[in-house]
Amino acid sequence: MPRGHGKKRKRVRPTPAHQPEESGQPLASGQVVAESTSVSVPASSPSFVSSSPAINPAPPASTDVPKYYGDLSAILARMVVDPDFRMRIFVPPDQSFVFAYWPDIKDCLLARPDAFTPLSSPARPPFEIRAILGKGMGMVATEAIAPGALIVRERPLLAVPMTLPGFYMDMLSNTSYMPESIRTEYFSLTNCKPPELPHAIGILNTNSVALNIMPGQLDDYCGVFKSICRVNHSCSPNAHTRWDADTFAGELRAVRSIAAGEEITFPYTDILVPRHERQEFLLRRYKFTCKCPACSLPPAAQARNDQARTHIDTVVLPSLLSVSAQGTRSVRELLDLVALLQEADSGSPMIWRIVAKELAGTYCGLGMREEAVKWARKAMEMTIAHTGKDKGWAAVVEAPERTEVWRSKVGVRRGK
Repeated sequence: MPRGHGKKRKRVRPTPAHQPEESGQPLASGQVVAESTSVSVPASSPSFVSSSPAINPAPPASTDVPKYYGDLSAILARMVVDPDFRMRIFVPPDQSFVFAYWPDIKDCLLARPDAFTPLSSPARPPFEIRAILGKGMGMVATEAIAPGALIVRERPLLAVPMTLPGFYMDMLSNTSYMPESIRTEYFSLTNCKPPELPHAIGILNTNSVALNIMPGQLDDYCGVFKSICRVNHSCSPNAHTRWDADTFAGELRAVRSIAAGEEITFPYTDILVPRHERQEFLLRRYKFTCKCPACSLPPAAQARNDQARTHIDTVVLPSLLSVSAQGTRSVRELLDLVALLQEADSGSPMIWRIVAKELAGTYCGLGMREEAVKWARKAMEMTIAHTGKDKGWAAVVEAPERTEVWRSKVGVRRGK
């Protein structure tokens, strides 16, 4: 499972994996390739023609054709009835990445005009990769980074379907399909898996980040990145990873202000579960004991933090996602949610985005400009961190009185 996939939760919270040490069971034939939150393709790739031959082992015999795909039995059944359904490997002309894909995805990707255009990224990266005491390598800010700001946008060294038959995993472990430049970067990453697992697959399982959404996907995908996979874990992260299917790129964005010299982190696990569950998962998957601020609190504070995270997960989040509840909360209720989020310190841009949006709208309706601007700015920052776009919030920050809610409510009260 890629980083950011909690064992209990179906909703995906992507996170890269790079931590030293972890024990685990080797993957048997037919298991998920990757155990563990961007990627883009160069403009020089005018077509999706594989520079490596398709991997075409004969599939096991089967006659059952499932009605849906995305699991191993479905994939094997599809391979039986469709001789052309085989995993293929694509390497662009500039040899900047490797993409192993099912045929279903090709036409959908090619239909996206931005999928293989050059990526924009900060002219000077606001970070450096260096050794972190007790953690191996990590990412450290070299300058102040504002909430929502782009830290890095990059294509994966390797992107693969998350579920693969065993014979494909055996083939992926032979990295002759990788250009030398990719292979060098790939094998510089940590492998915390048992030695009986092929080294290339161990690196994939240690470092992969969930890509989640692929157009026309048969299966979820995961990717290994040069920089993003150097980011270490924290249960109180200051950054968030996201996958941009339109540009086929991964992004790392700040979720709060990051000071120069501060380590950049994001979560490898579900951070809304109590500390003991997070610790157990991280120790089992990555063989380290988390000592982040949220895991190093005094007992009384730890109990409050766990209670806040659990309450957000089981009560607050379902309510925030409920369409019928939107716009019904009072300022007092929303400010109580803010206090709860601050107590939890989980850094979820999605949750902060919803709460800030409701507060900004409520204050606009009350004609309170200063508070409306404050929360519109917070909504803008978290929306950018979560989606990569401001979704119109910059205009609200600039002139909240021009919003429909301000004009319809404040204007009516003032007789305008």
